[in-house]
Amino acid sequence: MNRLFFLLFELLLAGASLNASAQYSSNIVKTLNNETKAEVNGHFVSMRYEKNRLFLLFPHNYLDKPILLSSCISSSSMYKWLEVGTRNVGAIYAKFSRVGSMVYLQHIHTEMVGEKENKNAMSALADSHSTDYIASFRIIGNAKDTLTIDVTDLFLGDKVLPSFPKWFNKAKTTFREDLSYIENMKSFDDNFSVKVLRTYDYSNADDNSSGKMSAEIVHTVLLLPEKKMRPRLTDDRIGIFSENKTSFDVSKSDFYQPISYCDRWRIEPSDWTAWKRGGNVKPLKPIVYYIDNKFPENWKEPIRKGILLWNKAFEEIGLKDVIEVKDYPINDLTFDPDNLKYNCIRYIPTDRGGAQGPSWVDPSTGEIISSSVYVWATVVEYTSKFCFVQTAQYNKSIRSGKLVGEDLDIGLQNVIAHEIGHTLGLAHNMCGSAAYPIDSLLNNNFVWTHGLTASTMDYIYYDYIVPPETINFHPSSVALGPYDKLAIKYIYEPTDQSLEIDEDALEAKTWVDKHAGDVKYRYSEQQWQNPIDPSNIIYDIGDDAIKASTMGIKNLKYVLSHINEWLAGSSNNYVRQKMYEELLNQYQRMITNVLYNIGGLRLSHHHTGTPGIAHEPIKSNIQENSLKFVANEIFHSSWIDNHEVTSDFPYKEDASIDIIEKIAEALIDRIDNVRKCVQLSRENAYTEKKYNEDLYNLFFKKPSFEEVPSITADKFQCVLVNNIFNKNKAESFVVLLEKLSRNKFISTNIKRMLKKNWSKL
Repeated sequence: MNRLFFLLFELLLAGASLNASAQYSSNIVKTLNNETKAEVNGHFVSMRYEKNRLFLLFPHNYLDKPILLSSCISSSSMYKWLEVGTRNVGAIYAKFSRVGSMVYLQHIHTEMVGEKENKNAMSALADSHSTDYIASFRIIGNAKDTLTIDVTDLFLGDKVLPSFPKWFNKAKTTFREDLSYIENMKSFDDNFSVKVLRTYDYSNADDNSSGKMSAEIVHTVLLLPEKKMRPRLTDDRIGIFSENKTSFDVSKSDFYQPISYCDRWRIEPSDWTAWKRGGNVKPLKPIVYYIDNKFPENWKEPIRKGILLWNKAFEEIGLKDVIEVKDYPINDLTFDPDNLKYNCIRYIPTDRGGAQGPSWVDPSTGEIISSSVYVWATVVEYTSKFCFVQTAQYNKSIRSGKLVGEDLDIGLQNVIAHEIGHTLGLAHNMCGSAAYPIDSLLNNNFVWTHGLTASTMDYIYYDYIVPPETINFHPSSVALGPYDKLAIKYIYEPTDQSLEIDEDALEAKTWVDKHAGDVKYRYSEQQWQNPIDPSNIIYDIGDDAIKASTMGIKNLKYVLSHINEWLAGSSNNYVRQKMYEELLNQYQRMITNVLYNIGGLRLSHHHTGTPGIAHEPIKSNIQENSLKFVANEIFHSSWIDNHEVTSDFPYKEDASIDIIEKIAEALIDRIDNVRKCVQLSRENAYTEKKYNEDLYNLFFKKPSFEEVPSITADKFQCVLVNNIFNKNKAESFVVLLEKLSRNKFISTNIKRMLKKNWSKL
């Protein structure tokens, strides 16, 4: 009886819905102001809004078809937690499937691939890697072509598509359904979107704040192309974002093999015949980026140039106008920057520095479907600090503290070009700067032509080694490096369409083989804490860290001595303080850039049969000289505490104290790297024993530092010894500790630490 009643209710509701649909206006975009009923119709799906519920009319023929589902924050009352333009949920690869009277949203797994010809193996693989069920919907209407389901909870609720990013843990939040509602809906040829307003109660233990916050969120469902793009396998000598998988093949001795598909756009020549003849042809479908109309007007052209820079790399593989740039369309209802369909350069008015360039990918093939670049409003302030600290000694235009003219244009172009590289599939390559000799970076023609690095995917800003008052020297330029062009070639150059994936990869591999062993084409994964490869770090330039830092520190002293003059007046006090803080950062970076030579290994991805080696220890004399450099800077760092500059700043401990504490900790951590380096050294290794002896002779043995202020020497020595014990490194520093135990000149504090810790061991 109950079952019969329920079926009758479904039929009645479906009939009422069909009758009511004639009353709705037929369009593709609908904003729900005071309306209680509305409908939009697209080629893909139609949607109906009635009595605060959202119904999806899903065509039968699109069931079980792969889709991407993503969410984007359109506006926010709490920008630091819910930042406009960001997609807090990575695109979900899924499908809508019917089972009886229900429709289920299922997450499709793509981590395993197998032999398509082996039906039994593929069937077994499917059984072991089935879909996840992430949402369910009861069918309330079943017409000839469509199923009607209620999707209100999917889009308005936050269980499946949460508002907050995964990293967010600052506050406790509670979703307020009573203060949340659907705002509009749009339906197009291959996608539809729903905008909702969500409200939350929050409490933040960090600052004891609480209250409510709201955000507009656009959910997009995009139908993926029926015809799949042929994947291209990665090569570890090129830094590429990828879809990592396991290949299952019973015909091979090892059934399971790790493989990776390149993340890349589907770029195909519009005229294969002309392309094969060597002609420069347009792609079948270009990559179109839209520039936010909220950007300051003088930013738009440099942004445009930074985007289009990458066309030069595509031209070298016979493809022209691969990338197009357009402004946000005006009065175009089909355009929505929050929609997954569009690639947008977004202006984000928050105080985060820099920019970011994420992409959303079909994980089954690696095809990039959509990309965005978020440019935070403070990017110019962020970049101006680098420009001032690194170039003010010769670049008079930055001495006002403001990024203007050519400096502004080049700074923005470099930031955007780097992020566009990410949207094309390229990962960071921090070894690019090590490819160019110091002498080349002192040549203005070289810098203007080639830039400061062999890869724009490096983190590098300006030429900070140029001496004071050098005339007419460009502090930076915008240029793709040799590595960038090779990376684009590898990822995007077409091959014969008849080739299988493995055959395609073999051909692409030969392009990289040609440049093996050449430092200009070298790649190594980004390192984070305590890097082992000193040539693969951020914010360094040139192939000689000692020489570059020596010149750079000399320039910093010059800038600091003139900072009051260049940024005079109370109105510049804030700017002066920020520049001073960045100068401290730069000074510390220059010391650590050299410090990383100690226990350093130069790493490369090496393939058998090609030039080059996988790992090369830094020469022992360079390691020893690097430690001497660090010691000299530590004991002569008081110049950074310029009280004439800092007298108007809020009181803080002298900056040199903080620097020497961080350097002392880093020196202790390097012992592990020294050990690794010794293991791989064939001769003349810089040993742990030698490192111990050098630390003692440079930092503890009189009279090597007698001219140094005792407060600096004592502080550094105490921090160094304290770190040995706190990090449980006593066994690695036995030689140093034994020498200290016999040293009658060491301070009382160190004697106390030795008595407390060393005696126990």
